[in-house]
Amino acid sequence: MKKGIIKLSGIISIIVSILFLFISVFMIGTVYNISFLSNILNSTFIGNIYNVVVFIFVSPIVYIFTIIGLDIYIANQIFSVLVPLITILTLIEGIREIVISKKSDEDFLSTKKTTYFFNFFRFFFIFIIVYLIVASFVFEDVSSIYNQVTEIVGIPFFSQIAVVLALILNLACLISVIKSYKSKDENLSSDEQQQNQNIQNSLYQEQGYINNQTQPIDPSVFVGVQDEKPSNPYNLVPGQNGIPINITEKGLEDLARLERLKISGSIDEKNYYALREKICRNNLSN
Repeated sequence: MKKGIIKLSGIISIIVSILFLFISVFMIGTVYNISFLSNILNSTFIGNIYNVVVFIFVSPIVYIFTIIGLDIYIANQIFSVLVPLITILTLIEGIREIVISKKSDEDFLSTKKTTYFFNFFRFFFIFIIVYLIVASFVFEDVSSIYNQVTEIVGIPFFSQIAVVLALILNLACLISVIKSYKSKDENLSSDEQQQNQNIQNSLYQEQGYINNQTQPIDPSVFVGVQDEKPSNPYNLVPGQNGIPINITEKGLEDLARLERLKISGSIDEKNYYALREKICRNNLSN
């Protein structure tokens, strides 16, 4: 379910990025006077969509640059380059979120760092959207721009509604991504702990079974066999095959039980080596 939320976030990112790619193409045409693109904007429907998006999300930011003394034409040139670059980055992240939502839990968690890097840009967008909301009430010029949008669309406070929805959408995507990784990390850790506990229980149960077994006493064991050494079917020799030279007898017994569990198929290779290392580490003589 959590990875499904990331997939939804990726779909939303792709839709939004396609819209802004469409807008950025016409921004370039407007700034650099490309007649072909300018003529398309003369169409009422396409021109209205372009004007609404630019008035809501671009013009208030350009306005800030004009306040600090930057020429409006230069500001528009800068944005005609920045908007498509940021949009392409958002498109890549959207595609990537869909791809990683299909990965296994371990592979999914390995993508955390790069996804958080992309989410930095989403956080930056949230900061910009908050500015747009504040600017619509603080700056008269921005309010005037937003009033033009109201006249085009015919819905009061349409611009403010649009930026608030954009804020909610970005916050939801950002939080869902963070919670997805946190949830999967906790679930994976819990599963590993439970699996290790089950293996430890199997070891203890087998140890108890062996210790509780009773065998009839064979008198022959007392006659002429004092010098014989017990057999070692698993070739567990201290100082060889990764076994510490100072391992205790209990450690060798635990290793033998672990070998039996492995042969019976009760544990997989990963947990076998993890428990083997743990037994060798915790059963050393001084």
